[in-house]
Amino acid sequence: MATDQATYKKQRYASDSACRERWRATNKRSVANRRRKVLVHYSTGTLECACCGEAEYKFLCIDHINGGGRKHRQGLDNGGRASADHLYRWLLKEQFPAGFQILCHNCNSAKGYYGGCPHAEVRP
Repeated sequence: MATDQATYKKQRYASDSACRERWRATNKRSVANRRRKVLVHYSTGTLECACCGEAEYKFLCIDHINGGGRKHRQGLDNGGRASADHLYRWLLKEQFPAGFQILCHNCNSAKGYYGGCPHAEVRP
């Protein structure tokens, strides 16, 4: 029965553009809700980068404080595509484990590429 239902859903999704659009819209809202829950939890009272203070929501992301983000994401891999949403789902499922913080994409990239953020080097 479940196989028949799954086959029906796949066929309907493939043939019905309105169905595809509804599914995409629902999925986009779900991902946005998970992202917001995770960012709010790991923020320190305000949604901003823990390094430079950037507060633009679109620029913020999750950082593995002790590194190892790539390996962790690969462990969450779902059919060859380890997206940020896989990490959000895992964090929610594990009830927000320690070891994560909010950084802006610039600080997170600098930390990954150079081993540290230039903002941290400027601070006394």
